[in-house]
Amino acid sequence: MRQDATDFEIFIARVHHLLEGTNATVIWNEKIPDPNNPSQDRQIDIAVRKDGLFNIIECRHRKKKQDVNWIEELIGRRTSLNASSITAVSSSGFTKLAIIKARAHGVILSEIKNVPEEFILNWTRGMDIVLSFFRYESYKLKLFTDEKSIHIMDHNEFKQKLLAGTYIHDFSPDNFDLDKFKEENFKCVSFKFERELSGIDIGGVSINAVHVEGDVYLETLALTMPSHLAYIEPDTDLNTSCVIIQKFNFGDTKIINSNNNIVLYLDLSKFNTPPYWKFSAFEMNAHRNNGEYFTLRNAEIPIPIMFADDVDLTILSS
Repeated sequence: MRQDATDFEIFIARVHHLLEGTNATVIWNEKIPDPNNPSQDRQIDIAVRKDGLFNIIECRHRKKKQDVNWIEELIGRRTSLNASSITAVSSSGFTKLAIIKARAHGVILSEIKNVPEEFILNWTRGMDIVLSFFRYESYKLKLFTDEKSIHIMDHNEFKQKLLAGTYIHDFSPDNFDLDKFKEENFKCVSFKFERELSGIDIGGVSINAVHVEGDVYLETLALTMPSHLAYIEPDTDLNTSCVIIQKFNFGDTKIINSNNNIVLYLDLSKFNTPPYWKFSAFEMNAHRNNGEYFTLRNAEIPIPIMFADDVDLTILSS
């Protein structure tokens, strides 16, 4: 299967995680025994189990509209696998005959379509995403270890191990007030702190304590939103109940919005954080007059945060 087709299936599974609610089980790429031949597994794109019902979702991510032949296949598949219902999802829509056949035989149809700009201008449930980072400058690092390690360690090798790691999480202060930075428009704050450490091992050298000083700046990254998509039944008006997907220019980042429920998928796989930057907060701001927003602080987000080659490093005995 092509990767883009796989990604499409995973995306539709995420949409149904939101739509079906917490009392449903949604599984992508499910394999179940054939009811007539249990030794043979049958693959299902997405299986949904809810309220004792077994529902199948089949997806196609192709250039052409899907025709009646696929619908007829799904009618037989629903019967063959003893499914309560079956849904056909197409990224390119359906032919007129396919829609007629599906509605005559109870096959649920959904498609992904672009949302016109005029609809978005009047849509009140959109969200903005802003990432906040602390950027360190004039960063001076003193590490303390036992005296024996000082004499036998290879300092160049130790520095390379340090550069290859993500230790700035342990070697930087965590008590900066993000709101104060914003409210008072702080551009720079000087800091100095000491911390005892345990369990920090760099290239076989145990670090007992750290002393750090430098300057910190607040940096924000506002994500832009190049497109909106709708997950909707064919020939249905956008003003009726449907799912709106906001796509951002940040990897595969999306916000899935259904009525007042939202799910965020933040894709950091292609984000290269500059050296000495530390993630601070994540904010989603609603497009409403009351300025609603919520903030996620100190989250365990896997952004690699590293030192640079010019790190001002001193190693001392504790």
